Amino acid sequence: ALTPLCGAQSRVWDASKLDGPVQCTQWQVNDLAFQVQARVENPFDRDAFALVSGEDGEQKIPLFYNGGTEWVFRYSSSTAGKKSFVLQSDIQELDGQRGSFAIAKNEKQNRHGGIVLNEETPNRFFYEDGTHYFNLAFECDWLFALDYGQTDIPKTKHLLSLLNQHRFNQVVMNVYSYDVKWPKDRRLLDHPEHEYGGREDIFPFLGSNSNPDHNSLNIDFFKHFDKVITEMHDQEIVSHLMIYVWNKLVAWPEMNSPADNMYYDYVIKRYQAFPNIIWDVSKEALHHQRATKEYIVERIERARSVDSYGRLLSVHDYGFCRNHPDSVDFISMQNWKHTLYQHMLEAGQEFPAKPIFNIEHGGYEE
Repeated sequence: ALTPLCGAQSRVWDASKLDGPVQCTQWQVNDLAFQVQARVENPFDRDAFALVSGEDGEQKIPLFYNGGTEWVFRYSSSTAGKKSFVLQSDIQELDGQRGSFAIAKNEKQNRHGGIVLNEETPNRFFYEDGTHYFNLAFECDWLFALDYGQTDIPKTKHLLSLLNQHRFNQVVMNVYSYDVKWPKDRRLLDHPEHEYGGREDIFPFLGSNSNPDHNSLNIDFFKHFDKVITEMHDQEIVSHLMIYVWNKLVAWPEMNSPADNMYYDYVIKRYQAFPNIIWDVSKEALHHQRATKEYIVERIERARSVDSYGRLLSVHDYGFCRNHPDSVDFISMQNWKHTLYQHMLEAGQEFPAKPIFNIEHGGYEE
């Protein structure tokens, strides 16, 4: 019998010890860890895919590098049945490795799959099993930083459980933020334990935000982030994941540079198998001088080419969505006016075939 390396929810398997199909259920996320003999040069530039075959067709899913000599094939299935896979890679030890999944029907009562669109009702969100998804989101830009560096994530679990109790089913969040340039709440001076901005020990690249090394990624950062997204999935909370943010003082690499592409592609590769993912290219996408419309369009196309699951995607900028409605799956707004309801109705009339989501408003200012 196969034995997970971690708990039943995380489902991490040692691929060298697979002696039969991986037993799992619909929408359960499984990590198959493959080891190679020696470290691979430029691992983030190497090609490694799993070609998955089943009765419902074929899917080409990228593996991701997980540090040291480990590569991970992260997989979830929206359908029950038997699936087989074969790895294709320019790394000889990975190429040709095979395995299979035996996927049982989902029995978790509140699990319904990923968020999708429905042609019959195009202006509403649905789950993959056809259940209507009413989008109620909470913004938490520094969720990635709670419990950072700890084995367990008690604060993260507590916060998510509170959101769940109050019927929030989505968190608008950043992969990473550094700090803010506007005045902070004065109470932070008396409670520095609640200050998560400006921390130099948290950074998705090597080095730190103040002294970045964009030549490689910080795998430990993403291993912690795995715990956050996994816990959200366990609690059936969607991650509205903003891959960039331009107004949080992050030392990003130059646009379209190899380092920029490495980071962006890696995020898509590592988290696409989670059914509770919705992509957002960037928070404040065109409000600052870091990005251009052309760059955002290219990032959208890049995400869709890497994401084999076709997760929904939008951009946190109404102007962009309004001018490029065919590039996004739903229209994102950021309206702080007291006439929000009227503006939402107007947007719904302008885009009757798209869901409209006002991501941010000014209510929390008071």
